[in-house]
Amino acid sequence: MRVLRQRTQRIKYATPKNVVIKAKPTVAEDQLIERTTTINPFEQKDFPNWQCYSCELGFRDHLDFFSHVNNKHSELLDLKIKSRVSDPEQPGQVFCVTCRGSYDSHEEHENVHYSTKVGKGAMIECINCYKTFDTVEQMKTHHAKAHNFVRPANFQSCCVCKRLFNNRNVRDQHFITHFPSIVQKTMEKVDQMHVLMGELSIGNQCPLCGFIVSTRKSLRQHAIFQHCLRSFDDLQKFLGPKLEGVDKTELKIVKKVISNPDLLWKRSRNTMSECDTSRVKQELVKVKAMDDLDASLMAKKVKLEPCMEEEIILDQNFRESEKRNQLRAYMLQIGVDPENPSKCRICGEDQEDLILLEVHLAMKHINLAKNRYTATSSEDSDSSYSSL
Repeated sequence: MRVLRQRTQRIKYATPKNVVIKAKPTVAEDQLIERTTTINPFEQKDFPNWQCYSCELGFRDHLDFFSHVNNKHSELLDLKIKSRVSDPEQPGQVFCVTCRGSYDSHEEHENVHYSTKVGKGAMIECINCYKTFDTVEQMKTHHAKAHNFVRPANFQSCCVCKRLFNNRNVRDQHFITHFPSIVQKTMEKVDQMHVLMGELSIGNQCPLCGFIVSTRKSLRQHAIFQHCLRSFDDLQKFLGPKLEGVDKTELKIVKKVISNPDLLWKRSRNTMSECDTSRVKQELVKVKAMDDLDASLMAKKVKLEPCMEEEIILDQNFRESEKRNQLRAYMLQIGVDPENPSKCRICGEDQEDLILLEVHLAMKHINLAKNRYTATSSEDSDSSYSSL
């Protein structure tokens, strides 16, 4: 469907007062206006498909052709066409061919017939032929009858209540309303993980895979569709290993979807290796160049023992300073194993994912990272000063 905002030019035709306009055609429109489809046998581009019988001029657009007929051959047109626009100063002299009545103002009365259209005076045109219509419903009726257009039924049904929806996204949004307690407990667990992470949490970030979204609603959709309804292990991380206190009916629905993923729309899932580890691996590129320096610092200034845990040191002044992000990057360099991103390289302790490992490094080894970062910063400043 094309919506054309350009209208054909109308001829101002002022009728004398106290004259009743009779809507009888003098010359039939079908005899005057006829589409010539055979004048372009080779289907050349920019070839005129419309031809005027009076002056034999060709036009590519039927709107231009109608405008030409109105301007050049108005004396041959029907009285109904000529009287569409009258002098607005003469009340009751505007004749409407649609409702066959006389009105004071053509522009005001035109809004009645164009109330369902897009824009003032827009015409709705069929995409397969030249015909225009007053309303969208008339165009749809014509399109279905004349061009055998039948819209395919593409409804999506809910696997629980069998309710039909227009698309899969709306259906999935409705689907989570069948297990509200699981959704509530999942978000409560997400909030607890954010509290545990403290300042290390970045906005609406998923605590399992580290994926960052813009709103809390998007975070809820991500946690439900990418974790609870895709992996039984992720469901246990949110609701507990024994799934205690979960409604059996809701749990049965979730297990049904996990066992049969085709019931829901297949969304692209950003795994830990695709989102978080890619960022960490970029930061760990510097580790290979700093291995020798790290080994010398470990031997000279810090003596580590297996499974040794540092004291938890809360330094609010340092956390609020500008060097906090630099320390975090350095802490990831010395504490994350490139081959196993969920294992601490300092004490050898395994974590469930990279986010929990980052929390472990911040809480257990922050003092070690600060001492080593200060030492490397001082050596860099001394070397730069000696080079001068």
